[in-house]
Amino acid sequence: MLNGKQRWLPLAICLLSVIAHAQEAKLEPGRPIEREIAGGESHKYKFTLQAGQFVRVVVEQKKIDVALKIAAPDGTQLIEANFGDVGELESLSAEAAAGGEHQLTISAKGAAGSYRVRLEVKAAASAQDKKRMTAERLLVEVAKSFHQGAGELATTIEKARQALTLWRELGDRHWEAATANMIGQAYVTVGTSEQAIEALNQALGIRRELKYRTGEGITLLNLGSVYHTLGRYEKAIEYYEQALVIFRELKNRLAEGNTLYNLGDASGSLSRNEKAIEYYEQALAIQREVKNRRYEGYALGSIGTAYRNLGRYEKAIEYLEQELAIDREVKDRSGEAYTLNNLGLAYSKMGRYEKATEHCEQALALFREVKERDGEASALYNLAQTEQARGSIAAARTHIEENLKLEEATRADIVTPESRTSFLATVQRSYGLYTDILMSQHRSEPTKGLDALAVETSERRRARSLLDLLTEARADLRQGVDAALIERERGLGKQLNDKARTQTSTPEQAAALKREISQLENDYEQAQTAIRKASPHYAALTQPQPLKLTEIQAQLDADTLLLEYALGEERSYLWAITKDSLTSYELPKEELIRKSALAVHGLLTARSTSKRGESVLQRRERIIQAEAQLPAAAQSLSQTLLAPVAAQLGNNRLVIVADGALQYIPFAMLPDPVTGGRSPVASENNTAHRPLATDHRPLIVGHEIVSLPSASALAIQRTELAGRHLAPKMLAVIADPVFDRTDARLSTSAIETGDKTQPQTIAANNERTLEHLAENSGDKSGITTRRFVIPRLPFTRQEADQLLALTPATSSFRRNCFRASRATVLDPALGQYRYVHFATHGLLDSERPGLSALVLSMVDAEGKPQDGFLRANDIYNLKLPAELVVLSACQTGLGKDIKGEGLVGLTRGFMYAGAARVVVSLWSVNDKATADLMTKFYEKMLKQGERPAAALRAAQVEMWKQKQWQSPYYWGAFVLQGEWK
Repeated sequence: MLNGKQRWLPLAICLLSVIAHAQEAKLEPGRPIEREIAGGESHKYKFTLQAGQFVRVVVEQKKIDVALKIAAPDGTQLIEANFGDVGELESLSAEAAAGGEHQLTISAKGAAGSYRVRLEVKAAASAQDKKRMTAERLLVEVAKSFHQGAGELATTIEKARQALTLWRELGDRHWEAATANMIGQAYVTVGTSEQAIEALNQALGIRRELKYRTGEGITLLNLGSVYHTLGRYEKAIEYYEQALVIFRELKNRLAEGNTLYNLGDASGSLSRNEKAIEYYEQALAIQREVKNRRYEGYALGSIGTAYRNLGRYEKAIEYLEQELAIDREVKDRSGEAYTLNNLGLAYSKMGRYEKATEHCEQALALFREVKERDGEASALYNLAQTEQARGSIAAARTHIEENLKLEEATRADIVTPESRTSFLATVQRSYGLYTDILMSQHRSEPTKGLDALAVETSERRRARSLLDLLTEARADLRQGVDAALIERERGLGKQLNDKARTQTSTPEQAAALKREISQLENDYEQAQTAIRKASPHYAALTQPQPLKLTEIQAQLDADTLLLEYALGEERSYLWAITKDSLTSYELPKEELIRKSALAVHGLLTARSTSKRGESVLQRRERIIQAEAQLPAAAQSLSQTLLAPVAAQLGNNRLVIVADGALQYIPFAMLPDPVTGGRSPVASENNTAHRPLATDHRPLIVGHEIVSLPSASALAIQRTELAGRHLAPKMLAVIADPVFDRTDARLSTSAIETGDKTQPQTIAANNERTLEHLAENSGDKSGITTRRFVIPRLPFTRQEADQLLALTPATSSFRRNCFRASRATVLDPALGQYRYVHFATHGLLDSERPGLSALVLSMVDAEGKPQDGFLRANDIYNLKLPAELVVLSACQTGLGKDIKGEGLVGLTRGFMYAGAARVVVSLWSVNDKATADLMTKFYEKMLKQGERPAAALRAAQVEMWKQKQWQSPYYWGAFVLQGEWK
C-alpha cells in the first residue's frame, strides 16, 4: 500500500467526548424526535425512569455519526458507546438502579447531519432484554480495546464472539452482522486476515439478506481493506468499487471519501500513481467539505506518498509535513508513525540519509508503542534500505532480519494458499533486500559463507505456497470433515465453472459477470478454508521449511548443475550449485534482463501471434523479420544469463530455477556459450566480461534441461513420493475432443461407425490455441459481439494413434472424440496409469489462475452441450499418482506471474494431484509439429527406456536437426518440471 493506512468502516468503534452545548429537551416513550446537529455539537435529553425500569434508546443516523451516553440521576454514567457509522442504526439499553431524571447525550462526530431518536421503556427487563444489555456491554469493551490500540484486541475478540452468540440467540440479525463486522476488523488489527475475511463475509451475507445497503457498503469496504493488506490489490479494487457505488447511491459523503482514499492506495500499490493521485484529490475535497481533519490529513499524506513514488520528492515532503501537523493536532499516534515513516523514505530517496534515519527511528518507536505490526515491519525495511545506502551494511542486515521475522510470523497465520501466495508477493522486496545485503557482505568477506545464506534466503522467497500444497497433498484433508462442507465446496466449484463458461455481449454484462465470478471465487476459497480448519489431518501438518544449502546439494547428482536466478531492482544474482560447490555471479538489474527476455519471447512466438487488421502478406513479413532477429536476441540473452557460468556447464544436466520474466523462456533454445563469461562474485576481476563465442547451437544439444519452481519444492516432492508403487498400467491418452455441434463427427454415419472420420486437411502452421472471432449479433441493434471459437485439432488424433501404438492395448487407455470428456478425467480410474497424456486446447486465464483449463469435449454423442473445461481447481481435487503428465496443448506452463511464487497455473495443480513430472508448453504450439515431437518423445521413453528428461532432450534435438522444424518455435515450447531421475 502507499500510505500504510486503509480506511475502515465503521471507523468509530471508540468512545467519544465532545463539549456539550446548552441544548436540552424532554424525551418521552412513543414520541420520537428528529433534529439536525452540527459537527462537534452535543444534544442532551431528559427522561424519567422508576427504579428497575428498562430503557432502550434507538437512534437513526442520517448522514451523521453520533455517540450515545446514558447517565443516572446522580450523574453516574450507565453506558456510553458509538457502534455504528454514518447512516447506521445506533442503540443502547440500560436498567434504572434508582428512580429519577436520567440524561441521554447525543454527540456528533465529524460533519453535520441529522438524526431521529426514540425511547422505549418497560416496567422491567425481560430475559431477552438482559441478554441485549449484556451483548451491548461486551461490545463496549470491544470498543475500548479499539480505542486503546492493537495490543488489547487479542484479549477482547473472545468477548465480541460472546456478544455474537447472544445476538444470534436474540434473533437480532442487524446486530449479529454489526458484531461480525467488528470481529473482522479486530482480526485484521492483530494481523490474522483469514479470520477477518471469514467474519466479514458472515456480516456481508446477513446485510445483503436484510437489504441493508449502508451496512453492505461498509462491509464491502472492509473486505477490500483485508485483501489489500494481503497484497491482492485487484480483488481489493473490486470490493472498493462495489462499495463506492453504494455510498454514492446513498449520498454518504464521508464513506465515499474513505472509499476513494482506499482506491487510491490500491492503485498506488499497482504502481498506477497518477490514478492514485486522482482518487486522493477527490477524497481530500470530500474530507474538507465534511470538515474531517483526521481524514484530510490521511489524504494529504497519501498524495505526498504518490508523488514520492513518482520521484517528486520535494513535493512529497510538502504534503507529508501537512499530514504530520494534522496527525499531531488530532493526537493520532498511529497516523503520526506512518507519516514519519513515509517522510523517512522520501528523505532516503533524496540521499538525505541522516534525516531519513531520524524519521524512521521515530516511526519505529511509535509503531512499537501502539503495537502496529505491519507498520513496524515497514519502518524496519526503510531503515535497512537507508543503512545499506549509506554503507552501514551490518546495521542494515540487523534491521532486515527483524523485518523478516515479523513478515514470517504474519504469513504463518494465513490459511488459504491464495492469500499466502499474495502475501508473499508483498514481502518480496524484503527478501530481495536481504539477499542483496548478504551478497554485499560476501564481496568483502568471501570466506564467511554469506553467499550460502543468500541462496537459502532466495529459497525462502520462492514457491512457498507450492511447498505448503505439496506437503498438504499427502494428507486426505476431506477425511473426517462434515459432508455438508464438502458438498458446499463441490457446489460452489460447479457454480464457478458454469459462470466462467458464460459469454456476454455488452460491457455492462461483462462487468456484472466479473463481479459474480469474483464473489464465487471468494465463497469457494472460504469453503476450502473451512475444510482445512475442520480437517484433523490438516491440523497435524507442519509448515515445510525451505532447504539449507547442504540440503539442496544433497538433492543433486554428480553430473547435475543447479542454476538459480534471483532478479533484483539494482542488481541480480546467479548461483551455480553442484553437489559440493557454490559459485555466485552478479548479473544486471531486473529491468534490463526482463526487457531482453520478453524480446526473445516475443520473437519466439511471432508465428502464434495474431494482430488485428493484419493481412496475410503482412503476417508473413512479420514472421520472417522475427525469425531473422531471433538468433541475435537469443545470443544476447545467453550472454547475460549463461556466459558467466560457461566454464562450469561441461556436459552437466542443467536444473534451472528461474525468476520473473525468465520463466517465459525455455533455456533449451538459448545458444550454448562456448567461451567467455564473468568471473564469480568476490573474485579479483568480478567486473570482467569477455565477449561470448557461440556457434548458435541450442543449449539442449549438449545438456539435459529441467525446470524447477525452487530446489526445496523438488526435495518435498521426493519426500512425498518416496516408496510410492508404480501405477499398474502404462499409458492413458485423452485427445481430439469434440468442441462444437458443427463437428462432422456428430453426423449419424460418424457415430454409427465409431468415429472413423479422417482428419481434415489443414495447414501445417495451425496452432493449439483458442480464438475469439467477431460476429454480428444478428438483431437490429447492429452490435458486434465476440464468439468463442474452439477449432478441432486434427493432428491430435494422429498423435494419439502413434503414442498408443507404442504400448500393448491391455496396458493403455484411449479416450478421444466424445469420450475425451471432463467426466473421463475426473474418473478415479485415470489414476491407474503411469503416463497420462492430454492432446487438446489449453485455455490460459492469467488473472484468475484457478479458471485456467484444458478444453475437453463440449458436447456429448447426441449433440447435447456439456461442461468441457477441466479447470485448475478441478485438477487439485484429482488423485493422479502418475510418473508423468504431458499437457500437449498451448501455454499450459503459463499462469499468473506472482512474485515469489512464479507462474501459478495448471502445472502445480498436477503436481498437487500426485504427478512426479509435468511436461508443459510456454506458448501456443503448432499442431503438426507437436504431434511429431510427442511421437519421438514417447518412442524414446517407451521403446528405448530413456528417462523422461533425457527423452525430451533427444526428441527436441531431432526436431532441431530437421529443416522443417529447426526454428525453436516448433520444438522449444515444451519444458519438463519436476523429477529428472
